[in-house]
Amino acid sequence: MASSIPGRGTAIGLTAIAAGAAVATLWVNAAPRTAGCPGSTVLPVINCAAVVSSAGSHLAGLPLGVWALFWLLGYWGAYRYAPRYHRYWSLLGIGGVVYAWSKEWAVHHLCLWCTVTQVAILVLVGMTRWTKPVKTPRNKDSGC
Repeated sequence: MASSIPGRGTAIGLTAIAAGAAVATLWVNAAPRTAGCPGSTVLPVINCAAVVSSAGSHLAGLPLGVWALFWLLGYWGAYRYAPRYHRYWSLLGIGGVVYAWSKEWAVHHLCLWCTVTQVAILVLVGMTRWTKPVKTPRNKDSGC
């Protein structure tokens, strides 16, 4: 059976990567000493704990990782069930990435978990931005 969404497997993979990295940011937020921050031993600018504990790392009392997970759920919901709102949800995601990058810029540190989430969101938006879900026609003879 053909997929109704071009690149659906890739989009689902990107969603899983973004969700996994968002959960990792929540782990770093909850337990910065036990959670790892890839690259922090190589470059001093990479410091996940500094980013997730900085001012602006919480919005309305929730960590940005929670907002990323919320955005991913809403993105797929809008894509499938409310395609006319998909463009606005995409713009909200891009705005969220810009907001997160500005907060990283303000503290002069990068969080690689955050960056993975942000890049996956941007690629996901870019992949699905110009596609629309295709509705499968119902077979009149099947009685459905």
